[in-house]
Amino acid sequence: MLLLNNYSNKIILLAETHKNLGLVLVKNKLLDEALSHFRSSLDLVERNYSNRHLLYSKLLNNIGIVFSEKENYEEAKIFYQKSLDLKISLLGNFHPIVAN
Repeated sequence: MLLLNNYSNKIILLAETHKNLGLVLVKNKLLDEALSHFRSSLDLVERNYSNRHLLYSKLLNNIGIVFSEKENYEEAKIFYQKSLDLKISLLGNFHPIVAN
């Protein structure tokens, strides 16, 4: 069990690192690189946990930010909506993360 938890923690840390790199790249307007890191993180979370994880929702939101920055608002809206729907599904309508 300890081995599983250790592996699980490493996967989350790797996914979080890709997410954080993506955020820095967005701030530096390196949007394609940011998108690549967000997608890598999204893939790690989906393959190791599922697409029903709060980190997955954050990544969908971050991908929406990239598309907003690229002025591709229709694509951004799709990712923002997926992120919101997942948050509501996981936490309910009245959780502070969803209500804000």
